[in-house]
Amino acid sequence: MRTRHLILLGLLGGLLLTICWPGTGSLVFPVFFGFVPFLFIEDWFQKRAKDYSSRRIFRIVFPGFFLWNVGVCFFIFYIREPASSPTQEFIARVVSTGLTYGLNATFMALAFWLFHATRKRLGDMAGYTSLIFYWLGFEYLHMNWSINWPWLNLGNVFADSVWMVQWYEYFGSPGGSLWILLINLFIFNFLKEGFAGRWRFGFRRISLSAILIVFPLIWSLTRFNSYQEVGTPVEVVCVQPNLDPYEQKFVGDPISHLQRMLELMDEVDSDTTRFYLFPETALQEHGPVYVSDDGEIIYRGLWEGNYQRTQSIVLLQNFLRGKNAVAVAGAADRKLYKEKETSSGRYYQSIDMYYDSYNSTLLVDENGVQDWYRKSKLVPGTESIPFSEALSFLEKWSLEIGGTSGSLGTQKGRDPFEYDGMKVAGNICYESVFGEFTSLFVRNGAQALFVSSNDAWWQSSPGHKQLMLYCKLRAIECRKNIARSANTGISCFVDQRGVITSQSEWLEETAIRGQVNLNDQQTFYIEHGDFISRVSCLFAVLLMLWSLVKPLRDKFQK
Repeated sequence: MRTRHLILLGLLGGLLLTICWPGTGSLVFPVFFGFVPFLFIEDWFQKRAKDYSSRRIFRIVFPGFFLWNVGVCFFIFYIREPASSPTQEFIARVVSTGLTYGLNATFMALAFWLFHATRKRLGDMAGYTSLIFYWLGFEYLHMNWSINWPWLNLGNVFADSVWMVQWYEYFGSPGGSLWILLINLFIFNFLKEGFAGRWRFGFRRISLSAILIVFPLIWSLTRFNSYQEVGTPVEVVCVQPNLDPYEQKFVGDPISHLQRMLELMDEVDSDTTRFYLFPETALQEHGPVYVSDDGEIIYRGLWEGNYQRTQSIVLLQNFLRGKNAVAVAGAADRKLYKEKETSSGRYYQSIDMYYDSYNSTLLVDENGVQDWYRKSKLVPGTESIPFSEALSFLEKWSLEIGGTSGSLGTQKGRDPFEYDGMKVAGNICYESVFGEFTSLFVRNGAQALFVSSNDAWWQSSPGHKQLMLYCKLRAIECRKNIARSANTGISCFVDQRGVITSQSEWLEETAIRGQVNLNDQQTFYIEHGDFISRVSCLFAVLLMLWSLVKPLRDKFQK
């Protein structure tokens, strides 16, 4: 085989992984042999280890992983900056697509190169085991650093086939990644022996195939069909205003937008409605801060400490008056500091103070704002500058989202909102991709998950479908109902099995009413989180160290 044949083989793997993904094919079963072409490439290099440097495999597998990234995440190229010039738009797209396609494919190829180098030095058993640890370690790292992008974590592929992974309540999506890698290795080994004329169908192989493939599916399907919803039913209304973020949402009158959302909700609610859920950044009142002659700070807009005096909150209070209900509303708000207290803080020159901008959800009752949550898993490049403390000079290049620029502020805690003894999580958009992160709300008492989102940045591409579908995995991991409100995209209700019970349509201005069951149960996954990933990280480090030490030990023993 020549280089071009090996690259084509890698591209085949990238194509298989693309067509299995939700929204870009949803043919989930190819994921179980999507890594097989990459494994044959590695085996080809392994047999010629004396003739080729280990580093060469990186260049061969990179195009296949790049194809997978572009094929699934091409929607990122749809994103542009509102009211931007052609030059600004070009820069924004290059930065966002470069971070996603280039870096992500690089990390994947690096994990594969580490596996090849380990197998070369430590042999087949340690080598193939290292692939599992390196890949799961890469996925875990990619969820927990500044350039996080877990969109293509292998376990997410089952988001549209939840009947297959009801055991996520124990192992979470990392369990799905482990399952996929094990089956790929099993199929690769079977095909490799077959091509060598050594087909074997003994009891050991049949038993292993049953344990790896059949047993998890039967377990999951049985759980899917037998599971019964638990908890106390509560009625929720979700609104979908269908505001174009480029032409309407951030350039129109925010009060008119809010009034229209309240009208839509008023058309479908009932006397038993307890929660009104609004989309991400539904409240958009912006204004400056002044210091009066006597030193008093005078606010305009949604600033912490000034909520109750804004038109938006007054409108919500009037709407809720006489109702036995509260609103959970997305908001673009800010907070003022005398000193720079956070790395995301920005200088307010006219008053010689600092401030943070937030992407928040606010809990509002008839008396005003009672609690808030600040989005804390930010989208790299659009809501945050990766490694912002070291790269603060890049702040001015970040996209302007909802009237703010630069990195948004975050918070440390994952405390749910509480109303009348009921506790709900206030996840925001991208945060719903992170399983362990979401589980922290439930560990702190959340009885249901609320998700506020704005999926219209990606237009009609698969992005909005994928983001919504990932919520279904969170429902299984936590065994919690989900209510989801999208600016436009898909607003929906998801039951504890990960099944959508009702939903809106794309580009539909509407409000939907549904029921969520509040419960206090704690799944194994909630209690232990991504334990599979953490164990994998530990063994990945040990294998890397051993692969470095063993050749030195062997050299000294000669």
